[in-house]
Amino acid sequence: MRYIWAAIAAILIFPILIIRKKKQEVVINREDLFNRNANQNELRIRYLYLEDKKKSGDAIVIQSPDGYTMLLDSGKVSTGGQVDQYLETLGIDTLDLAVATHPHHDHIGGFHTILQTKKIKKIYRANIPHNTPVLDVFNDLIEKEDIETVYLEDGDTFKLGAHLRFDVLNPPKGTGPEKYPEQLSTADINNLAIVLKMTYKNKTFLFTSDLYEKGEADLLERHRDDLKADFYDAPHHGAITSSTTELIEAIDGDVIVLNANVLQSRKILEKYRGYSEDVFAASQHGNILVTSNGDDIKIYTEK
Repeated sequence: MRYIWAAIAAILIFPILIIRKKKQEVVINREDLFNRNANQNELRIRYLYLEDKKKSGDAIVIQSPDGYTMLLDSGKVSTGGQVDQYLETLGIDTLDLAVATHPHHDHIGGFHTILQTKKIKKIYRANIPHNTPVLDVFNDLIEKEDIETVYLEDGDTFKLGAHLRFDVLNPPKGTGPEKYPEQLSTADINNLAIVLKMTYKNKTFLFTSDLYEKGEADLLERHRDDLKADFYDAPHHGAITSSTTELIEAIDGDVIVLNANVLQSRKILEKYRGYSEDVFAASQHGNILVTSNGDDIKIYTEK
């Protein structure tokens, strides 16, 4: 009888194991993950793993199928050299676009290096008032290099190459020093960070930057029907400050990345695993490469 029950248990458990298996992940070594000649005719998104004792911030490289490159944030000042080395490995000397989602040091600090080692054709940023030495250097370097700068807000659009369209969902219209004359709190600045929805053929990708729960609620109020995406990164690196159930269900994403070199919240990670089979934490998977032909999404990790 016990063998019969064992067989029944195996039959019941086996399908569950199959359902939970990551269908789209391939683990490869770092050299192959940064092979500049691979997947050239596809969309490539690389979440750069930056070594640091503390949270190292966002640095995301987006390459279009027709050869254009964008750097979405750049990590900290101390990790700028790592970002530069990754770009070197990929053979990237010129950035067609650079985006600074907000002026916190773990998002713009790496630009201190990149602005001096790479040619940047245009910078998109949010018009958020802030006052720090890291921001001062960032602004000085942009002025020194005479780089065209555009401030983004809700309703703006832009393209990377002929095939990638970006819709700006945040910050709200009218964001700027006139509206916020006094020093803003950390939470306020995060809630004004640039949120982008990228479309490539039949697939959509949402980049949520550092939104807190209040910023998520505001985004839902303005864009609930626009948030659904096939792929997205968890707000604020997967920290406990963010990722409300309402936002997760509105996005309804198939593939989710928690982008931080150290795990910000086990609770949030497990929450996402309750919604999707394909959840990837940079703290566990290292560098993450996302590719798409416009119909399918594939994930390559180094761990």
